[in-house]
Amino acid sequence: MGKVLAGNRGAPSRRRYAPGGEYEQKLHRVMRRLGVKEYQFDYSRFEAWVQLTYKGSLYRFEHTVARAQARGQKISYGSDCFAQIVLSLEDLSRMIERGIYDLQTWIAGMKSLPPTKEKALRWFEAAWQTAGG
Repeated sequence: MGKVLAGNRGAPSRRRYAPGGEYEQKLHRVMRRLGVKEYQFDYSRFEAWVQLTYKGSLYRFEHTVARAQARGQKISYGSDCFAQIVLSLEDLSRMIERGIYDLQTWIAGMKSLPPTKEKALRWFEAAWQTAGG
């Protein structure tokens, strides 16, 4: 049974992880451990991503509620997707610290691609609306 959140009394929460803010702090610690100085992240209702530059190469980790549910994971929030990304990066940082593998060995095939035209257009439309356009 999930934890009851304020403003949602009586209905169980489907949240599987702590709130996203806690994982934002954990991400900052993991990035320090990895020696990553340039990174961005975001999470919304149904998806999350973390993008980082490691040894001059750009990498992007994306996760969605739909993708997780398709693999049998019982998550409902983008913040849970974000938590899973951060926890996976933390696991990678432990492997590096133990001398098992270098991060580049593990994520060489995950280089970031430019955003699709549709995603870029949605981003610009949202930015325009936010700016009062």
